[in-house]
Amino acid sequence: MNHQHSLTRTTSSVIDLDPYELPRDKLKLRLTDPNKIPLVIVGCGSYSPVTYLHLRMFEMAKDYIEEHQQFELLGAYFSPVSSGYKKGGLAYYKHRVRMCELAAEKSGWIMVDPWEAMQEETQRTAVVLEHFEDWLNGKHAGEQAGVLCSNGERRKIRIMLVAGGDLIQSFASYEVRNGEKIPVWLPSDLDIILGRFGCLIIERTGADVHDFLLSHQSLYDNRKQVYVVKQFIHNDISSTKIRLFIKRGMSIKYLLPDQVIDYIERKGLYLMDEPSGRTDGPFDDEEVEVKNANLLLEEKIEGPATPEVVHMDSETMAVENIEKIQKKG
Repeated sequence: MNHQHSLTRTTSSVIDLDPYELPRDKLKLRLTDPNKIPLVIVGCGSYSPVTYLHLRMFEMAKDYIEEHQQFELLGAYFSPVSSGYKKGGLAYYKHRVRMCELAAEKSGWIMVDPWEAMQEETQRTAVVLEHFEDWLNGKHAGEQAGVLCSNGERRKIRIMLVAGGDLIQSFASYEVRNGEKIPVWLPSDLDIILGRFGCLIIERTGADVHDFLLSHQSLYDNRKQVYVVKQFIHNDISSTKIRLFIKRGMSIKYLLPDQVIDYIERKGLYLMDEPSGRTDGPFDDEEVEVKNANLLLEEKIEGPATPEVVHMDSETMAVENIEKIQKKG
């Protein structure tokens, strides 16, 4: 959902988290209409914090899908970025996963997958989508691969990225390194994201998506895989502005769900500037139980998480390392 989530995705060292199961509690298990393509949509982003705009983007995508009748929506996932993503204002991953869970708890079809957030290093968007492919259709899905049809067969699920219009503009962005222009998106990744999976792009204020589709070669080549969703009521709620409001002591009421506001206040998040990836306040597992608990720490963390928790030893498993750090406390 947040385009900055993907701009620096140059690392793809993936840790296999064991035990791990993709959340399926809200996933539709049967395909109702055999003439439609089963679809799951994924929103990648920082979600620091998650806002009503993020929820609305899912709902707008859902309206578009239902109106055009090509796909049958089975479910959706928030996929918060790893704490390894070096961005100011990024709360510790467990806080962001929990806030997304709180935001989606009243939804009957939006879930939160903590796999990406649990990775030590930032994962490229293409890698994240391939992760969902593996768990919904591939080697990790097992007997649950695909979706059950009325004739008893199982059909492959289509996976698609949902994002704001500013994301699509970033596809043509460059970084200057040592005087050389380097694309922030690998061409091979764009081929995977656009050609293999596809995108639902929510128009944002000031972003002319259709014009950009014409001007960017990869987007134009895969234009039939890019679905532009019109935003009839413009909503430009920004997580950056939310953090600033909190820091300035201003009200954030009606900008994000009450349960997320309560969590932020209880944990003291975003009250001061923190290095990227740091926890902005104490985290107590007993107080804040994440639904996909098999991925998170089983022991209590007494007091604030330390920077050592975030900057984990790359030669060890993430979960094992955090548990060792806990025991030191």
